[in-house]
Amino acid sequence: MCLSSAEIALMVGQLKKEICPSRLEQVYQIAPTDITWKLSASGKRKTLLFSAHPSRSRIHLLTEPPDPPDDPPDFARSLRRHLVGGILTDIEQVSGDRIVRVSFQKGSDRLVFVAELMGRGSHLLLLDENDEILAALRRYRGKQRTLAPRLPYAAPAAPAQPKPSAVRPYLLEGDGPSRLAEVFYRDMEREAGRLERIVALRKFLGRARRKAAGTATKIRSALTATEMAGQWQRMGEALKASLGKLRKGMKEAVVPDPHSSEGGELRIPLDPAKGPVENMNSIFRTSRKLRRGRVEIEKRLAWAEAEVGRVQSALDALEIASDDEAVTDVERDGVRHGWFNRPSGRKRAPARRQGHRKFFSRDGLEIWVGRTDRENDVMTFRHARGDDLFLHVDGRPGSHVIVRLGRGREVPQETLLEAAELAAHFSSAREHEKVEVIYTPRKHVRRSGRGHAGQVTIARERRMLLRRDTDRLGRVLSSVRSPEEVPS
Repeated sequence: MCLSSAEIALMVGQLKKEICPSRLEQVYQIAPTDITWKLSASGKRKTLLFSAHPSRSRIHLLTEPPDPPDDPPDFARSLRRHLVGGILTDIEQVSGDRIVRVSFQKGSDRLVFVAELMGRGSHLLLLDENDEILAALRRYRGKQRTLAPRLPYAAPAAPAQPKPSAVRPYLLEGDGPSRLAEVFYRDMEREAGRLERIVALRKFLGRARRKAAGTATKIRSALTATEMAGQWQRMGEALKASLGKLRKGMKEAVVPDPHSSEGGELRIPLDPAKGPVENMNSIFRTSRKLRRGRVEIEKRLAWAEAEVGRVQSALDALEIASDDEAVTDVERDGVRHGWFNRPSGRKRAPARRQGHRKFFSRDGLEIWVGRTDRENDVMTFRHARGDDLFLHVDGRPGSHVIVRLGRGREVPQETLLEAAELAAHFSSAREHEKVEVIYTPRKHVRRSGRGHAGQVTIARERRMLLRRDTDRLGRVLSSVRSPEEVPS
């Protein structure tokens, strides 16, 4: 969601007051499409962002600038060489369009930085006083113009019928448009980053699942072959009973079947290079080998099927991951199991384990919600007591939910509904208007025994068809406490 021309006008109006004039102290390229300037205006340090992102092109100040990269790309180097130490003298919007021109004076040089904030057609360029391009974030060759260093700059053609431009209401609130835009786009980029990670992880996990399923299929084929051990034993016994009729050089033997009550015969392929005894011993060895291999193959098949289940469990957890911590847990599991190297291609700072989520019901009871499969398992089987209430959405991936109850205490109806809302919200059925939720005392919940963390079997469950209530969900979500704030 890019800034409109009306919103850019609002930003430029604020920036004129806050950074004109100012001294440019440093330039950073914090992302492939994003440039930040470190400015000194009236003794105050300010950071200005220009983003040419195709879906989030914008300009605004940053109160929380990100850490600068170690090695600046070529465009940032060019801006540093030409602009750092210069004075930002003016900033203006071009005739109501989504183009911003920033004027600089550095010694006797007059330079202009141009930001075309037009979504997919965004460009960031540095021009000299004759409007010749000195540096460009990206080169562009189109039907009407070419953008590259040492070429004259040509502005984009104005649309024949300009689209109506409006200011979104959130930019008109009390903190000023720049700060409000910073918060809005920061949250948007976090969510976009989370979704990008989910897409990448889904791809890697899908590949791991296909690989595990293929391995299981091959092992099943090998297991099927071991079922022929009895048939090979039968052929060996048939040859043993008819050794006197066999000769070296025979390719096939048709001999009576000693296990047939109807006088049937067996057609047995032979190695013509071997004698009768050697052929018989070879067939018996094959039978023994298949019998011995079956035990090992069954172990391998059990592991392969469990691996398919583990990958599927990770995919299910990814589908209901509602925050970065949950996505990081799935990523960490994938690396630990060897399904992939870290998809991001870079190390992430180790996240502090947050533990399960903790909420309070209207009745003052604590409600726990697991974040990941492992935390579901730890929360349910290590921390919850037998008299606590366990809830889960029926037949769908989702978080375990625990209502903390004293011995012999019944769960209040409102607390039960709030806990059911949380179970539905933190599951793959979160968008459904009606969700079936099962619940039972924790003492009736057991691990499934399949080796998958978080998978359980439930006895004596009760069921409820929950009609979703956004007001109830909002109230209980707002009661979240951090682990430090909630007494253990």
